Amino acid sequence: ELNEIMEAMYSLVSEEDIQHYEEYLRSIQKREIAEDAIGALSKAPDFKLVDQDGEVQNLSQLCRKGPVVLQFYRGKWCPHCNSGLMAYNKYLDDIQQSGASFVAISPMLPDGSQFLASKRDLRFCVLSDQGNR
Repeated sequence: ELNEIMEAMYSLVSEEDIQHYEEYLRSIQKREIAEDAIGALSKAPDFKLVDQDGEVQNLSQLCRKGPVVLQFYRGKWCPHCNSGLMAYNKYLDDIQQSGASFVAISPMLPDGSQFLASKRDLRFCVLSDQGNR
């Protein structure tokens, strides 16, 4: 499925745009963000972030309801991220039946999160973390 998305994306954009995209990906990799990230099954620091509906969501309040699965993604422009979010959306009922909730976090502005959530019919919180705090 991801290969189909990538092929469709590459067929719609210019070679110059593809080169800029790949340059941007390399610049992200050089920043070694992953080395500073918390690991899977680690306790995340508390946060207050705005969701796609303009509501402030607080991790500690979400955790009172049960475990929270956090998915970080780059933005609505990223085909890999979109594919992953759509897969989580597909399995959201299973996640919720296990007693957990699912939250996606991106550095996009709140209006970008709202656009993505409505366009992809996402049924979970899409939070905006401007500046990757």
